[in-house]
Amino acid sequence: MSAFVSGVGAAAAAAFTAKSACGRSAAVEVWSRRAGLSWIGDRVAASSGRASARRGAACSSAAAVRVKMSAAQGECALGALPVFAQTMLRVSDPEASRNFYEKQLGMRFLTQLDFEDLEFSLLFFAYTNDTPVDPSLSQTERAQWLWTRPYPTVELTHNWGSNDAYHNGNTPPTGYVGLGVLAHDAAAAFRRLKAEGVAVEREPGASQDAPACVRDPDGYLVELHQNSATESPAMSTSSGTAAAAAAESNGLVGRDAVYASTTMRVMDAKKSIEFYERLGMKYLGAVENQAAGFTAHYLGYTDAPSFRELNADAPQEELASWLSSRRFWTLVLREEVSKPEGGYHNGNTDPRGYGHIGITIEKLYDSVGKLKDAGVGIKREPGPFKDAGEIAFALDPDGYFIELIQRRDVALSSPYVHPPS
Repeated sequence: MSAFVSGVGAAAAAAFTAKSACGRSAAVEVWSRRAGLSWIGDRVAASSGRASARRGAACSSAAAVRVKMSAAQGECALGALPVFAQTMLRVSDPEASRNFYEKQLGMRFLTQLDFEDLEFSLLFFAYTNDTPVDPSLSQTERAQWLWTRPYPTVELTHNWGSNDAYHNGNTPPTGYVGLGVLAHDAAAAFRRLKAEGVAVEREPGASQDAPACVRDPDGYLVELHQNSATESPAMSTSSGTAAAAAAESNGLVGRDAVYASTTMRVMDAKKSIEFYERLGMKYLGAVENQAAGFTAHYLGYTDAPSFRELNADAPQEELASWLSSRRFWTLVLREEVSKPEGGYHNGNTDPRGYGHIGITIEKLYDSVGKLKDAGVGIKREPGPFKDAGEIAFALDPDGYFIELIQRRDVALSSPYVHPPS
């Protein structure tokens, strides 16, 4: 929900933007077999005089850090079964954005919440077979319905009367990266979107490291990942009845699409991973992209084994393929070789764009108390917001906003996995 952050102008807490003390190591990789997890350190030029002094400390402490993180997973500050609820993006033209997410990406429009006194609206979309909530219900009832959904949504915020050109986070000041969609046939999906006139950020490459990428009407990036658990008959061509049927089921993306990821840049991956594990996420592994100069670390709400728990001796290169067959949302933390001196931009001061991620939880007030005891910055104390429920906002180590939403009247037995269609 963007109720709090749609007009926020305060800067993120400086205490959460410190640089990594490990600096940039020279492609050092340390495996923690005990934890069943991997760690890929930062890079430094091998010729740097600082590299050798820091590398020993990084290598000797990385395994201990990973074991500590793994042990901490059972100490979730957010209680039982937190649910990733949303990624919020500000948009300038809600009709154009709805056409993109509903008709072209093929998500289902769930509902719209309007706040007349604050002059903004929220629109929610998801890959789901759920029947959208009855629009004749009160806004309170529709909001409560939303907060019981077990699956991820995209939340679009429209500030009335604003024609602002929003910032997608990928030019200075950088921060947010984009969304990821898992497609049954990513190549065919890309061709259909391109033919429809959707803006292209990047043509598909030859590997999972270089997926096709398109832009929504406000310039936010959406990567199209091939589901490695399915064969892709359209890697060469896709036409005729089969292509039409595929496009009909999930817009131009085709059937069995999954909202798979939200990616943001971080200054210190170790610190960020530990933070999100405290929120109950599980560390799944890391993929290093040497050509692009970054390492991507994956976390998610899942009780499934991590890649290393399943494949202790498998080559690290296989992780990307394994990740692209997961059917649950993942948070991707990108640590780049080159980092801005002042830290990353959280999107909630000018130039605005990305707003936050949101998580629904069972005990809002208790959870915020635990986070405060752990030294986590709280941007908004827990409490009611208008007729849309009870919320709070926390800050992650880079100052990104995390909305915490009270979830009521639903008993979840396991983390969400997108069902096959």
